[in-house]
Amino acid sequence: PIVLNAFSSVSAMESGDIAFTRLYNIQKSRYDNLFEKSKDTHIILSREAMELFARTGKQEDHFFLIRPYTPQERVIILSNLLEKMQTCPNFHIWYIRNSSITIDKEITGYENYALAIVQSGTSWNIGSDHQEILLESKLVASCFSDYYLNHLLKNDVCSFKENIAIMRELIEIAKSAE
Repeated sequence: PIVLNAFSSVSAMESGDIAFTRLYNIQKSRYDNLFEKSKDTHIILSREAMELFARTGKQEDHFFLIRPYTPQERVIILSNLLEKMQTCPNFHIWYIRNSSITIDKEITGYENYALAIVQSGTSWNIGSDHQEILLESKLVASCFSDYYLNHLLKNDVCSFKENIAIMRELIEIAKSAE
């Protein structure tokens, strides 16, 4: 409901429109799938990007048809992620430890099939600043997966305990935000 409210308050579509309903249902299914699927999901984030979200309600790649989330909504979102980190065995959020690693792209691996590479800091408005590429290569996806699982997750992220502490700190930042 938080995304639904944020989306409907900015969008030209009304919540009863077929296009709006379809878009919301796609997003809801994608969100639910993060926690319900039987395969691992590993998300590496920068603390700075999440602090920006906690303070402003906007992500670095905030979708242009969604208003910034309110402080109360941010607390709910971050609290829900914290709970899922602790209770969903296949859902993992990791914060980057090594400040020498710059995250300026979003890279999504699709089961050793393909990689999606998206420029960070865009609004997902294809007519404006959004760029992305999909590399459909099993070899490239497999190499990336190996690097991600066997190097990044082993050497460059905070421990589970540290990640939980960071998430709690972000919740406190969101509580004190305006």
